[in-house]
Amino acid sequence: MKGDHFLMNGVEQPYVQLPAQWIRLRILNGSNARFYNLAFEDNRSFHVVGSDAGLLEQPVAMKHLLMAPAERYKMLVDLRGLQGKRLVLRSDSGTVVPNLVSMSMGIDSYDHGHFDLLELRVVAARGKRGQLPEKLAHIQEVKSDEPVREFTLQGMKGGKVMHRMMGMGPAYRAALTTVPEA
Repeated sequence: MKGDHFLMNGVEQPYVQLPAQWIRLRILNGSNARFYNLAFEDNRSFHVVGSDAGLLEQPVAMKHLLMAPAERYKMLVDLRGLQGKRLVLRSDSGTVVPNLVSMSMGIDSYDHGHFDLLELRVVAARGKRGQLPEKLAHIQEVKSDEPVREFTLQGMKGGKVMHRMMGMGPAYRAALTTVPEA
């Protein structure tokens, strides 16, 4: 069962005053079953700079960010020149979520539309102005000659029937088995 109250820092329908400069948002999808397709109401770009795995090698410009339960992301948003304006971060779920779930009973009205999550009220800039970095981290390349590791997940009651009910049929299991290309 999915909830119908959306919290940011423990507050429903929150707003935050932020300076008219580059800002960083750290976002965690703390929902147990809901996917979010984050986007700004005005369709502005933002830059993802980190995820569960840490910093990315370089910022990635995006207009939408699909978040599964328990995922974390860090994003940078450029608020320069927006003093006195407001931006709304929302989930535009209807564009992607209905296609992710194979069983219609797992979908509710929020998954078919969009809803607001956070209002950013832009105030005067303060402190360091900051800028978007070109490079964030060096990520070591995984060599294709590394040994292949296989994992077998066991213990789910219902076996194949449960996997199919949850949309985790043969195609899903095949996606879990990745072998580095030579």
